Amino acid sequence: MAKYLRASRFAVLAALVGIWIAGCASGVDSRTEAETLVTRARWTVEHFQTRQDDANVLFRQRLKTAHAIAVFPTVTKGAFFVGAAGGQGVILARRPDGSWSDPAFARLTGGSFGLQFGGQSAQVVLLIRSPQALDALLTHPGAIGGEVQMTLGNWGSGLGAATTTNIGADITAFAQAQGVFFGMSLGGAVIERLDSLNAAYYGSQTVSARSILKEGKYVNPGSEPLVAALAVR
Repeated sequence: MAKYLRASRFAVLAALVGIWIAGCASGVDSRTEAETLVTRARWTVEHFQTRQDDANVLFRQRLKTAHAIAVFPTVTKGAFFVGAAGGQGVILARRPDGSWSDPAFARLTGGSFGLQFGGQSAQVVLLIRSPQALDALLTHPGAIGGEVQMTLGNWGSGLGAATTTNIGADITAFAQAQGVFFGMSLGGAVIERLDSLNAAYYGSQTVSARSILKEGKYVNPGSEPLVAALAVR
């Protein structure tokens, strides 16, 4: 009996150690995923900042007055037609002094949202033009097409700019496809907060998108290159 109890205790201890190791590995993986996403978001911003076309001019003009920006480095085609996740990205908000907050993590997915393009993925940047729109996105994921209205700023490089005539729109969307854009429908898009990546990136289980973007309670030095890339050239 004593031998059986010792074996049982050892088995339980081994299981607990395994769970602890798996949890540590998961935390490291999430942190690496978040750090990689921030780096890719910086590359996307730099790409949009340096494009030599009409969309570049419009993007920079709108960025000057944007209250926040959402950057999704890779939005996949299949996601919108088979229901998989569309793409992960980051949101940064402009502070009262004109500087930018650190990033909060988010996922862009479809509802009636659809993309039709020749390539398999696209870089999507959303310029959030009012504080009310940012508050709506923080409070009610999926507000696009509901409380928040979106218009197109550009239909992809090579097809010219499809500039919006609705200057008061809450969000202007810019997209660059790895292929050819045929169309873009943004109604019903959902922006979900990724609390797990926020927690991994900032090392806190109590972090929230609002505490990052609106309250400035959390910072990570690794996001400095991304913030610097947002400086209007």
